[in-house]
Amino acid sequence: MQSDLETTIGEVNNIVDELTTVMDDVAPCFPPKYNIFDYHVEEYHKRFFGLFMGFANLNAEDIAAGHILMLVEWVMRDYSRAISRLGIEPETLQPPLLDAIDPLLSIYRDHVRVLMDEWSSRILQADRDDPPEVVEGLYSTMAPVHLFQSINTQIDVAKASRCGKVIVVVAEEITGSLQNFQNTLLLLTRDHWDNLELEYTIALINNNSRSYDYTQDIIDKITESLDDEYVQEINMDPLLDGFNNVVKSSISALTSLVFVDLEDVLNKIFSKEWLTNNYMKQVVNTFGDYYDNDIKDYMQESYMRRFAIDCLERLVVRYLQELYNKKTKTIMEGTGEKMADDIYLFSEFFSKYARPQQVKDALQSLEDVKELIDSDVGMTGLYVNSLISKNPNFTLDHVTWIINKRADLDGNGRKEGIASAKKLMEEKAGQLDMNVK
Repeated sequence: MQSDLETTIGEVNNIVDELTTVMDDVAPCFPPKYNIFDYHVEEYHKRFFGLFMGFANLNAEDIAAGHILMLVEWVMRDYSRAISRLGIEPETLQPPLLDAIDPLLSIYRDHVRVLMDEWSSRILQADRDDPPEVVEGLYSTMAPVHLFQSINTQIDVAKASRCGKVIVVVAEEITGSLQNFQNTLLLLTRDHWDNLELEYTIALINNNSRSYDYTQDIIDKITESLDDEYVQEINMDPLLDGFNNVVKSSISALTSLVFVDLEDVLNKIFSKEWLTNNYMKQVVNTFGDYYDNDIKDYMQESYMRRFAIDCLERLVVRYLQELYNKKTKTIMEGTGEKMADDIYLFSEFFSKYARPQQVKDALQSLEDVKELIDSDVGMTGLYVNSLISKNPNFTLDHVTWIINKRADLDGNGRKEGIASAKKLMEEKAGQLDMNVK
C-alpha cells in the first residue's frame, strides 16, 4: 500500500508540474478569453480529487495511519505550495481535496482512539503494579508523566500535518481517552477504595493535581494550533473538572481508609459508656497518628486541608447517625454537656490542619443539634433554621425525634418545640416555592 501511495503522489506531483508548462507554453497560444490555463487547473484538480477518492474508499486494514497523514501532509504542504507558485489560491479550488479523504480521517480517528486506550490501560496497570515513589517529598507515580507524554506525541504528529481537521480529530479522541481514564479512577476510588493502599491513594491525589496542570497545557497547545473555526469544534474544559472530581473522590477514599480503624469506637457514641469515657480523644488521636506519621508530609498542603475537612464532615455525619440509631426512650442526662466537650475537642484538633472558619462551619450542625437537646424550647426555631440552611435533608421528623426524647420537657413543652419547628419549616418551604416561581 505504501509503494502504491508513494507512486500515486509522485505521479500527481508530475501532473502538477505539467501545469507550469500549460501556463508558460500552452496558454499563450490561445486567446485569453479561452482561459486555457484556468480550464487545465480545474480539470487537473478534478482528476486529483478522483484519485484521492479512490484512497478514501479503502478499509482500515488496507491503509496505515502514517499513510493517511502522508496524504494529508501532501495536500496541506506540497499541493498548496505548488498551486500557490502558479498564482492560484488553494482554497478557491473546488471541491477541496481534503473533502475527498474525510473517510480516511474516520479511520485515523479509530487508530488514535485504540492507541490512546491501550496506552492508558497499560499505564494504569503499571501504576497499580509498582509502589508509589516519594518525589520532592510527595507520594507520586509515573502515570501522569507517561500518559501526557503519549498525548503530546499524538498532538505533535497532528500539528505536523498542518491540517485543522486532523488536529480536531486528535483533540476529540484525547478528550475521550482522558475521560475514560478519569472514569476508571473514579470507579476505583468510589467502589473499590477498600482495595487501595494508603500510599497509592495519596499518590492519586497528588497525581491528579499534576494531571490538571498538564491538561491545561495541552488545551493551550491545541487551541494555539487551530484557527478560530476549528477551536469552536472542540471542548476540552470538562477534562479539568474531571480531574478535580478524581481528586475529590480520592480524598473521600483516603477518608474511608482512615475510618476503618475508627468503627469500633464510633459505635459507642451516645452509649452509656460514652458519657463517662473520653472516646472522642481516641478518635482524634487516631486521626493525629495518621496525619502526622503517614499523610501530612507526603501530600500537597492544600489537599491536606481538604482531607482534614472531609474527615471532620464525615465524623459529624457519623456522630449524628449514632444519635438517631440508638434505641433509647429518652436522651440521657448529660448528653448536651458531653457533646459540647466533644465539639471543643474536634475544634481544637482539626484547626491544626484546616482553617478555623472551615472547622467551625463543619461543626455547626453538631452544635445546633446539641442546642436542640438541652436549650430552652423557645429557642428551637433558631437552631432548626441554622440546621436546615446547611442541611437540606434535615426534616421535621429529625427535630420531632430529638424533642420527644428530651426527658426535661413535659408534654406541653414538646408540643411547643415541635410546633415552632413545623411553623419555621413551612415558612421556609413557602419561600422556596416563591423563589422557584
